[in-house]
Formats: sequence, structure tokens, C-alpha cells
Amino acid sequence: MRPVKAAAPGAEPQGPDRESLPPLLTGARRWHLAALIALAVSRAVVSVMGAALAGRLIAAAGSETAVQGAVVAAAAAVVVVATCVYAERLVAERLGQDYIHELRVRLLRSTLDSERQRSAGVTIARSTNDLTAVRNWVGQGIAPLVAGLPLIVVSIAWLSLESVWLGAAVGAPMLLLAGVLALLAGPSFRRAREVRRRRGRLAARVADTVHARDSIRFSGGTGREMRRVDRDGRLVVDAAVARAEVTGGLRAASMAAPLAASLGVGVVAALGQVESAMAASALMLAGVIGAQCTELGRVVEYRQNYRAARRIIGPVLNEAPGGGAASDGVPVGAEPSGSPERLEYARRGAGGSVAEPLLIADPGEAVRLVGPPARIDELFTGLAGLSPHRAASLLGGSDVGRLPSRRRRALVGAAGASMALERGSLLRSVRYRVPGSSDEEALCALESAGADVGAWERDLPQGWSTLLKHGGSPLSASQRAQVHLARAILGTPPVLLLNRLDADLDEAGRGALRALVRTYPGVVVFASSAPETVAPSARTVVVPE
Repeated sequence: MRPVKAAAPGAEPQGPDRESLPPLLTGARRWHLAALIALAVSRAVVSVMGAALAGRLIAAAGSETAVQGAVVAAAAAVVVVATCVYAERLVAERLGQDYIHELRVRLLRSTLDSERQRSAGVTIARSTNDLTAVRNWVGQGIAPLVAGLPLIVVSIAWLSLESVWLGAAVGAPMLLLAGVLALLAGPSFRRAREVRRRRGRLAARVADTVHARDSIRFSGGTGREMRRVDRDGRLVVDAAVARAEVTGGLRAASMAAPLAASLGVGVVAALGQVESAMAASALMLAGVIGAQCTELGRVVEYRQNYRAARRIIGPVLNEAPGGGAASDGVPVGAEPSGSPERLEYARRGAGGSVAEPLLIADPGEAVRLVGPPARIDELFTGLAGLSPHRAASLLGGSDVGRLPSRRRRALVGAAGASMALERGSLLRSVRYRVPGSSDEEALCALESAGADVGAWERDLPQGWSTLLKHGGSPLSASQRAQVHLARAILGTPPVLLLNRLDADLDEAGRGALRALVRTYPGVVVFASSAPETVAPSARTVVVPE
């Protein structure tokens, strides 16, 4: 069952598959929702019983024994209702947090696996604002809806059985509230989408501005960039205020309806249509309903924010390629990758058929790619097996892109200029492609990449345990490139991909790179504006436009 289907609480009309989210009611979460429903029904029944006891207290005036019994029963009802509310909050939070944890993991995996490059600001906005909107609906929207509707329906039904006038006095404002909430739901959704669209644009602007900090400062563009951020920020403010106009109407209606119900009960009592004891019970129920009505206004707001967030998150979650991503993180060690094999690269035709190869290379051969940078980057992605639906990278007849990532990373090592390093210790970063390798193997790979391991251990703040952050700080650009090269050659994969890596290396690093490529037993494919620094005698392949 998915949260987008109307058959379950918290559901939504079936939309395009691209916008669907992972199933909500799976595993323990279905028991959490069942517990919410049980607690809600129990609270509704006990609340009605408490209201009836309040009337009995007034009717039993003068009978000490009857009053004592009613007081004890009413006190028990209060304790039960309070316990149900407490339990509802805990169960709802567990339900929401568990679902959001799954979405957060899937969203990050989708971002990492996708061939599209996304702004860090947009990704952060999705993992905070949009996931918060989903959590609010699941954890704070479904629960009040499940708890509130039974309470309102049971209360109005009981009052109608006792007096048609009381049922009408309380039911009419509730029906009017339902109409107002339905009327404002559409505008609330549209304005929630607009806020998210503008907020995402602002997040991308801020992230890109921070990333280009040095370029902006040295070019004297701080004022210009701040004006652009200010302009986008003002659009967010305007959109948020426009959304508040609608959400304010939702909350105003949800506050006014129970007040009108209480006033209606008072009018019915003043006209002598019911006894004072029954009027007291009705007023108590109107107060209990009032708290639920206030929540219903927020529920509509949470619901529309959830729908807007789903339209953003759903396509991202559903566009990531499948493959063997689930095998990531399985230690493979520095296992031998087998005998070097011929590499073939081709675009895929209609139906996934492999067209005539654009590149063929034998073990021990170095191939230099020449062409537009964007096309070269696309070809490197295909060679690494990261675009299996558009390109075929064949190694000894095996389609690298269709292999589990555990096997794929053992076959292909890649390093490129200006690539950021993930957060973690230095040695972890070197071993990242082959997580089961030893420290000695990692240090040997660093030495092969031209690193002076003695100087690194001496100069870095915590030696090999130094934490790398912000893309590789505190390493220099050349040291980061050496880490990438060491990671790529660890385990001697049959294919080594080097995308303009020499541009980041210092003189010692370029010398080590040249020596490594000259003796590398597998296929080396590289791009460089100065091929003599990598492989002077390499065969040149021109990448078509």
C-alpha cells in the first residue's frame, strides 16, 4: 500500500508513477497505523462517555453516592484520554520518523546514482524542507485525522440521539468547516508548490555562491551576488506570505467552527430544548471537538505541503537506475581482478542493442581522448559503466554497466581533475574503492601516485587519521589528485580512467603518473591538454561531436 492511494489513511489519489513514493504501510509501520486507529477510536468513545458522566454529575446533585461514583468514573475517563493522547504522539512520531529515514536514504542514493548533476543546495533543501513536509503529514497529519474524525462523528451521532437540536447545533458548524477546508485545499496546494519552487532556487543560488566564494571575492562581485540572493530571497518571502493568507484562513475556520458549535449548544439550552445536564455534556463535547478542529486546519496545510513535496521528491526517487547499487559497502578486499582483458566502448541503439564500438583498447595500451570536454566527460561516464542505458562498456565481453557495483569497482579505477573527496579519514579515502584493503596496500598505492608518505604523515594534523572535509581539506590540490590516483590504481583494476588528472598534479606527481602509465598492465584511457605529461606515445582517439 502506498501513501498516495485513497484506500488508506494518509492516502492520496493515484497520480503519475513518477510522483509515487515508497510504500508507507510496510513492516512495523502498518502496526503503528493500526495502533493509531485503535487509540483514536478509544479516545473518541471515552470522550463521549466522559461528557455523559459530566451530565450525570449535574443530574445527580443531592445524591452523595451517585456523585462519588460519577466523579470516579469521570476521573478515570480523563486519565484514559490523556494516556491515549500521549501514546498517539509517540506512535505517530515513530511512524513519521521511520518513513522519513527510509526516504532520506533513498533520496541520497538516488542523487549519488543519478547521471544528472544536481545543485548541493537543491539536494539539501529536498532532504530538509521537503522531507520535513512529508514527516509533518505522516507524523502530525495522519494521526489527528485518524483521531479527530471518529471523535467528531461519534460525538455528533450521540448528541443527535439525545436531541436533534443538539446534533444540528454541533453538526452544522462541522459541515460548514468541512466545506471551507475543501474550498481552500486547492489554493493551499498551489501556493505550497510555489514556495518550494522559489525556496529551491534560493538554496541553489546560496550553495553556488558559497562554492564560488574565492572567484567572487577576487573579481569584486560580492555586491552583485548579494543583490541576486536578496532578489531570490524576496521572492521566497512573497510566496510564503501568499501561502500564509490561505493557511491563515484554514486555521481561522478551524477555530471558529467549535466556537459556533458551543454557541449553538447555548442557544438550544436557552430555548429550553434540552435539560441543563444534557447541555453541560454537549458543551463538554464541543470543547473536546474544538481541540480536534484546530488540528484539522493544520492537517489540510500539512496535506497540501506533502503533496507539493511529493511532486519534487517522487521523480528524483524514481529516476535512479537500478543495477547492483545494493551491493555497495560490501568489503571486497584487494582481490585480484583477473587477467587483463580487452576494453570496448559503444553507444546503445534502440532496444538496448550495442552499436559498432567507438573505442577498442588492448591490455597495456594507453589511449588519449581528444574532443569537446562535455563529450569527453560523457564518454568517461560510459566507460566507467555509470550510464548503462545509453552506453556499453565491455570488458572481455562482459557489460560493465550491468554488473553489481562490487564487481564493477574492482574492474574500473577512475580519477579526474577537481574531483571532491568524501568526508572521512585520509586512509579511508585511499581505500574507498577497495574498502577491504590494508593500510600497507593503501600507502603503497599512495607512493606509486608520487606521494611522499613520510612527509604526509609528518605534516598532516593527525597523520593518516586526518579527517578530510569540505571536499578534501586540508590537502592541497595536488595531494587530492594523488589520493584519487592512489584510489584508482589500488588493486590494479583492468581499466584505468584518468580525466585531465595531470592538471591538478605538481611536477613530482606528473612524473609519477607518467611512470605509472608507462608500466600499467591494463588499459589506460586518459584526457589531457599536455599528453606528454601522461603518455607521450599514446594512441589518440577523437571523440565525435
